[in-house]
Order: sequence, then C-alpha cells, then structure tokens
Amino acid sequence: NSLTNLTITGDLHITGTTTEVDTQNLLVKDNIIVINDEESGVGVTAGAAGIEIHRGPGQDKATIMWNETSDKFEFKVGAQDAILVFDNVEPPDSSVGYDQVKINNLSDPGPGVNTFLESDGTGNFNLTEIQIGGITLDGSVTGPVDNNTLANYSVTSDHLQDFSVTSSKIDTTLSFVGKTIILNPADILSAINGAGYFNVSNPNFNVPDDCIDAAKIVDGSVTGFKLANTLNLASKTIQWPALQIFNHVQIDDYLTVNNITVINNTLSVTDKVTFTNQGGDDALTINNSSSANILKLQNNSVDVFVVDNSGDVSIKQNLIIDKILLEKSGTVIVNGTIATINLALGGHFVLELDGLTGDITELAISNIDLTPGVVTSFMLKVVQGPVDRTIAWSGISYIKWPDAMGDGSLSGLDAPIISSGNDKEDLFKFTTYDNGGSWYGQILGMDYSAPGPTVTVVTTTIPNTGNAVVQSNATGTAYLINTSVTPLYLESHITGAADNLWNSVAISSPNTNTNLAATGLIDGTYKAYSVNNAGTLSIPSINSVTLDTSAPIASATTSVITSSGIAVVQSTETGTVYLVNTAVTVTTLGSITGAANDQWNNVTIITANTDTNLAATGLADGTYNAYAMDELGNFSSTPSANSITIGAMAATGGTETTYGNYKVHTFTADGTFTVTDNTGVIDVIVVAGGGGGTGSGGTDGGGGGAGGVVVATGKSLGTQAYAITIGDGGTGVYNNPCNGNGDDSTFADIITKGGGGSGGYQNYSACTGGSGGGCPGKGPYAGDTNQLTSGSQGGGTGYGNVGGGNTTQFNVYCAGSGGGAGTKGYAAEVDGPNTSHGDNASPGGDGIENLFQTGSNQWYAGGGASGHTGGSITFESGGAGGGGNTLANGTANTGGGGGGGNTTTGGSGIVIIRYMFQ
Repeated sequence: NSLTNLTITGDLHITGTTTEVDTQNLLVKDNIIVINDEESGVGVTAGAAGIEIHRGPGQDKATIMWNETSDKFEFKVGAQDAILVFDNVEPPDSSVGYDQVKINNLSDPGPGVNTFLESDGTGNFNLTEIQIGGITLDGSVTGPVDNNTLANYSVTSDHLQDFSVTSSKIDTTLSFVGKTIILNPADILSAINGAGYFNVSNPNFNVPDDCIDAAKIVDGSVTGFKLANTLNLASKTIQWPALQIFNHVQIDDYLTVNNITVINNTLSVTDKVTFTNQGGDDALTINNSSSANILKLQNNSVDVFVVDNSGDVSIKQNLIIDKILLEKSGTVIVNGTIATINLALGGHFVLELDGLTGDITELAISNIDLTPGVVTSFMLKVVQGPVDRTIAWSGISYIKWPDAMGDGSLSGLDAPIISSGNDKEDLFKFTTYDNGGSWYGQILGMDYSAPGPTVTVVTTTIPNTGNAVVQSNATGTAYLINTSVTPLYLESHITGAADNLWNSVAISSPNTNTNLAATGLIDGTYKAYSVNNAGTLSIPSINSVTLDTSAPIASATTSVITSSGIAVVQSTETGTVYLVNTAVTVTTLGSITGAANDQWNNVTIITANTDTNLAATGLADGTYNAYAMDELGNFSSTPSANSITIGAMAATGGTETTYGNYKVHTFTADGTFTVTDNTGVIDVIVVAGGGGGTGSGGTDGGGGGAGGVVVATGKSLGTQAYAITIGDGGTGVYNNPCNGNGDDSTFADIITKGGGGSGGYQNYSACTGGSGGGCPGKGPYAGDTNQLTSGSQGGGTGYGNVGGGNTTQFNVYCAGSGGGAGTKGYAAEVDGPNTSHGDNASPGGDGIENLFQTGSNQWYAGGGASGHTGGSITFESGGAGGGGNTLANGTANTGGGGGGGNTTTGGSGIVIIRYMFQ
C-alpha cells in the first residue's frame, strides 16, 4: 500500500532485519540517536557499531565505526583509513604550542647558528648563541675529542715538553718521503769501521762499478754453486783443453759440431737434435762394426724402430705412410716349363708368356720368410703371348682358390684358366700364413675379351617349355644361365650352380641359330655364355632371355552395366582378359572357351596395368568376374576381386521416354525418381529457376540471371526413391533492392542455385545467383555467381556466370543482361556486342547444350536481355537456353532469366535423367 503522508503520535516499533527509508532527506528532530540500543553484554558484543555510507556502484563504502577491540573510533573508506580535516581548532591549554614557548631573544638567529636553549628562571626560555672563539678551557682536557681538527702547525715545538716524545710514542713505521734526514757521517763511519762486519740485507744494495777487482776475490772462492743458473757468454771466448772429456752433456737448445764429436756414453737432449747438411757428404752416418743393432728408436724405453746388424728393419708399432709406397716389380725367371718367383726381389712380379716354347707346368717360390707368425703376400701379373699358353699352378705346395659359387667353401674348385689372346693380362694375389705351407690365391682381374668365343641370344620372353635361340662363333657348348649366378669366369662356375638355374646345348656349327631348351628352369632373366673346345669361357651375351611361368592377375572396376555397356578391366601382363559369368566354373582356359557364348567375352590387353574397355555385347544378365592369360599362355584361374553386374536398371517417375538404348525421365515439376530394380549408373542434368528482370517501359532495367546447372554422368544410384524439386522462376520487383531470384532445384545430393534477379530500378545492385542478374541502371553493381560456392555439384560439373555491368566501379550509368550457364552477361556501356552503341540494350549470356533428353542437343539456362539506357527503345534477344528478350519472360523449364526493361519472370527449372535400359 502507498501512503502520501503518515503521522504517528505514539511510538513506532518496526521488527525484522532491514528498515528502508526511500527519501531524498531523512530529518531526525531527536537530539540523540542511539545505535546498538539494549546491548546486553559488556561493550559492543558484535565487535563494532557505527554508520555506513554507500557511495554508489563500484565505490568503496565510507564508515564511522566504534572498534570494541581497540577501544577507538575508526574513520575508513573501504579498508583504508580516511583523512580527517580539522579547521580553526584551538589547541587545549594543556598542550605545548609555539605560543607557549616564550623566547626573550626577539631576533631569532635562524637556522645554521649554534644556540643554547636556557631558562631565565621566570618560566621563559632564551635562545643564546654559542660563541666558539669565546670558549676558554681551563685545566686538563680528558677523554677523546672527536670530530675536531687541529690546524696545520698549530702544535709547535714550544708546546711540546722536552723529551715528551719517547720511543714508545713513535709509530712502528715512519714515512720520511719528502723529508731530509741529516746524520753525522763521523758517527756512521765509526760505527761501521768499529764493527767486525755488518750485513746488508737489502737485495737492491748497489756496489759501485769496478770497486771489487780480481785481487779482492779469494782464489778458489768462486765455485759452481756461486755461479748463476744462466751465464751469458755470447761475447766471451772459452778456451778448452785440446781433449775435453764430458761424462754427461745435456743440450737444451742446439749443438753445432764443426768437425768430429765423439760421444762415448749418453747424449741427452731435452728439445730436439737437428742435422743440417751444408756440405757434400752424408748428413748422418752410423757405422756399426759390432754385433749389436745399428739403430734403435725407443718410446719410453719401448722399441719402436730397430735396424739390426744385418740390415733388417723391425717396426714394432704402426707404420703410417702419408705418401704412395712405391715398389719395384720383379721378373719371374722361366727355365723351360718352370717359372720361379724369388721373394727376395719384392712383392710384385710379372710373368711374360711371350716367347715360351710351351706351357708353364710348375710355379716355384723361393726365399720364403720362415720366421714364425710372418705373413707373406705377393702379386703376380701374367701377360699372354701371341701363342696361348697355360699355367698348371703346380709346384706351389697347395693353392686354395676362393669359391665364387657362394657355398662358403675355400677349396675344391679348379684353378683359373688364364685369358687367351696376345697381350691379355690377368692379375692374381697369393698369401701364406704358415711360411708357404698353404697359399691362398685370389683373382684380382682377368681379361675375358675376344679372341675368346662370343655368344648371342635373341631377346624374348619364353615359358620353361620353350627354347632360347643362341649362336656362338666357335664350336663347343652354349649355356643359358640365370643372372643371379655371379661371378662367372670358369665353366665350372656354371655347371656348379643349381640345376634349375642353367641349361646347355652343344654348338656344332658356328654362327648358326641353335635352340637351347628352357626345360626345368625357374622364372627370371638369363644370359648366354659359350665355351670353345679349348675350354675358354666367353663373356656373357648382350641380350637377355626372360623366363615367365607365372600367370597374370586380372582386375575389374565394379559397375552395373547393360549388355550394350562397357566393363573396365586390367591385367598385370599383356595378353587377354576374359569376362566370365559366375555361373561358369573356371579351372582352365578351356572352362571359359567351352562355355556358352552369352556367358563370356574377352579383350586383348596391349598395355599392362592399364584400364581397358571390354564390351558386354551379347552377354546374359548376371554377375561376372575377370580372368587373365599372358602372351605365353600362362593362365590364372583366380577371379578378379571385384565383379561386374550386367542387367538393365528399372525406375519410375516423371515423364518417361526412350531413344536408342536409353530411357529418359523428365521432371518439370516436383516429383520422385524411384529405382525399382538393379542398381546402376545414370546421366542427369539439373537446372534451377531463372531470375526475374526489372525496368520500366523498356528504359533501363537489367536482365535476370539464368538458373544454376549441374551435369553429371555415370552417377551411381541404389534401389531407392529420390525426391526431386523443380525451382520456379523469380519475378523482378520494380524500385526495390536486390530481389527476384529464382528457386533452387534439387536431386539426390545435387543442388542448383536459382538465378539472380536484377536489382530494383534504377539504383540497387543486382542479385547473386546460379548465374548473376544484370545491373539495373544508374550506378549499382552486377550480380555474381554462387553455383560453385553455395550449390552442391554431387560429383558432376556446375555451371554459372556473372551478370552484365559494373563489378568494380560504382556510379557508371548502365543496364546489364543476365549471366548464362555458358557465358557472362553484358552491358553496352562496359562490354559486349553493343559497346559501340553504349545506350542500347545487351543480349543475355548464352546457356549450355545438353542431349540427355532426346539424344540431340538442346539449350538450357540462358540469361535475360537488358533494357536500354537512353534514346529510343532498343530490343535484344535473351541468351540461348530460354533467356527472355527485352521486356519478355524467360522460357519455362529452361531456367532462362527474365528480360530487362520491365518487370519480368524467369523460366522454371527442369531435371532430366537417362540410363541404359537395354
């Protein structure tokens, strides 16, 4: 309840927790305000009582509180103490203020003057200035006088008592720098001469030059101990006796010897010894006539290099050679059929076979080092002569040749046959670890080039039931050997390989094609070799033969087609792919070719692993797999992982027509497309409604943009119903902002955007749509296309273009046509066919052609023509595909835009679906 005025003549008791008085001023006529009335405890039991003042939103409260704990009033703003201001308050009589201090000296001396404050005995104080110059000190001054400075020379000798400065009063160190001390010379000399001796401890004590001569030095008193550690004798001459014997000489830097120096024991050098030869003789000669070593170099008493008295050199640790180590080659001495290698001549030997009368039947080695643990190696180069010679490799105790066949053995193989042909060179290395008991032979290089046998092979791919065609220029044997077998420099290397890696044939007629059977060989690449009747192995053939016994693998792209359709297949090899009904059991190629003709078809594979079209012509409906056979007849009975279904798709909805093998469903209004049998693929075009045009009586006004278009081919559909929406054409609205867009059309996951309407005549920009509307008149912008940005192409291709007119410059007087699905719109003032007549109307942008409906191309989604911008009225045609002419509507079910120059309506959209039904 609300009361205007309320008077209470008695007491007013209000109970509760809060009493609110909502007035501007609260007037209290009582002379006492009691807070915390009827307190029942001692003091304020709540801890505090007072007044709280609210200072507005976000501001700290101001409080006047009695604090029971501190027994004081507290003035605060928030948690901080408040500042109290006192004005015109007289201090109490009991306080001491400036006026209570009576100063008789009315001329205040001010700061910086030393004063005493003294009482005059009547209750007043006087400030008395201290006069420093008037202070008189009587008697003794005891205690320290701090912070007082005595002026220089203020204490003179007159003020010091005689003998008052005793030795105890003198500091332990006195500085006489800048002072002159005068001593009595007679007293000092008497003290020195009277003393038996005196010491000079100061190391800097100087004795005058030449004051001590040789007569003053006692003979024999200068011993080695008295000499300095270093004596500079550079300008002195030392004369030695004719023969001076030094038991031990240590040279820290260098020693120059002009003639002969004999060192009987030890020469110790702390740095280095350098021999500089400036004459014609040897720089250093060590002539040893004893049984001891000629030279020994040690490191920490450990031998590292020793030359014994026989001249043998022992290197006890690693030998590092920065340069090339040059060795001379020795010549193998041939005596009849025996070739001898003398290891005393080095480690490299050349055996020349030119001029020999026969083969080498024995290879002897002499001067083998018999020191236990010594490893001996040498290399041998054999140079063939004009008459081929052989080496039996006998005479060496036992040669172990390495096994090139890969079984890990080091014995049991024939020794190599040296290359034939004049000047052909082979290089071998021999090593023994048991002082010649056994030698290990290693082939470092052999010359296999002609005039040894040569072999050729015809490059081809064959099964292991076929033949390789080979030739050799010499009678003997031809081999076909798998390239995994290496190296090959002996016939035994071929025949020692696994049986399924090589075959051979006898060559009875040189340079004649000879069949070499591939029976039993595994898949792989093979080279041909030949061996002549002398046992010489040829180099491998340049060409190769490929053995292929593996069947190819077929694959297919999953699809549903009719018997007039195409299956897409692949094979991993060239050959043939077969498309076979799954009702046929396939085990061999005969399983396929023996089936009914309507159960299989085939295609030749020209390029491996490449999509190839296989026609389904004549095949019965059903599920099919792919099988492959290569050109060698290797057939795979394993079917492709994917399958192909052959059978016509059946569907309902819209207006149904046919042409050729296609069935067509045309939708000009909303509806449903239902696949009733067999999933399959379709071709579809979806067109949205066109935008409306604007203008007035043919003057100004832009054309409407065409509806957006999507064209999809090979689109897969399942057996289900698909809703279809057909967009209506938009109608332009005179003198309004962007308006008149056509409606979207949809099918499955495809969305086409309605065409953009022209802007309100004359000053509003055109609308964005599937294709943009044209600029309507004075200065606004043309519409943009949004089919690719806002529509959904659903796996197909979207089409749309901008309307005609300005896109970057405002306030240019123009009228533009609508954009079409194929080309943009135009404005005569900016571009297009009428730019030479800038005030004329412009034709609409063209649409696109499509043949899905009848098999012949038809136009869709043309833009509407524009109005004119001055002079007499001109007319233009709409874009191909239903675009309206100037002042005309767009054609229904084409998605064409309405013409400009007046308020017009765009053409409605359409959806056309086709698929193969037979």
